[in-house]
Amino acid sequence: MVPNGDRLANECWRYIKMLMPTTTTTTTYTDTDTNTLSSMASTRERTFHATFVLSEAEIQILRSFVLNKNPAMVNVSSFTMACAHLCTCLVKAAAAAGEEVANDEPEYLSFAVDCRGRFSPPLPNNYFGNCMLSIVTESTNGKLRGNNGLLSAAEVIGEAIRKTIDNDRGIMDGYTESVLEFVKRMGDRMLIVAGSPRLDLYGLDYGWGRPVKNEIVSGHDNLELFFLSKSRKYGGGIEIGVVMSKVRMDAFAAIFNRSIIEAKISLRSKM
Repeated sequence: MVPNGDRLANECWRYIKMLMPTTTTTTTYTDTDTNTLSSMASTRERTFHATFVLSEAEIQILRSFVLNKNPAMVNVSSFTMACAHLCTCLVKAAAAAGEEVANDEPEYLSFAVDCRGRFSPPLPNNYFGNCMLSIVTESTNGKLRGNNGLLSAAEVIGEAIRKTIDNDRGIMDGYTESVLEFVKRMGDRMLIVAGSPRLDLYGLDYGWGRPVKNEIVSGHDNLELFFLSKSRKYGGGIEIGVVMSKVRMDAFAAIFNRSIIEAKISLRSKM
């Protein structure tokens, strides 16, 4: 199903080994060093977890808003709109919290595409495992902060998905490059979106009942990592798990809700 699958695996593994750190000396910490490390840990900014929800109606408002500006847009899915809304709100919230970034500073978004049903022939329904392709999109801080930030983000994300799933050479063409691009951008201004609107975590029952609240509690310390899943409360809605400082969280919450209201008002004014 995947031509040259072994070659792809070997290429990725060879590159990963190149990136693995090597140590040739032993580091000895003094009492002063230990105290410094403890001080750094104690002054570390406290972060907070929160879950934001986009209802199906709100997603449709955002979708209609961008299609009104660019009717030729492709792949304007719920996932695309949720990621676009998340990106623009995060950049604007960071600016509102005091972050100063140049307009031309690159902003990256990374997410995975489920390839299981896109092979020819597709993988069987009982396939148990991952089969994903990484996508990294690029925009700029100025574009995402601007008045057309949502449109700009949705266009970039939608086009990246289209180029991947409509690739005439197969869904896995460029797999190695996609892995290398992700690794290359680690440490840059990159948002990583995990999960999917199709991920129905609230429908799971391992014998003690279905979950009441789902939240990812790790993996955020060194990464801008966000998690999407199917909403428990709203049919067709999406839950977005975020972690950030209180100042940034307050700004994010205000912008998250205000942007939807502004999009709704804009649509009404054009009727």
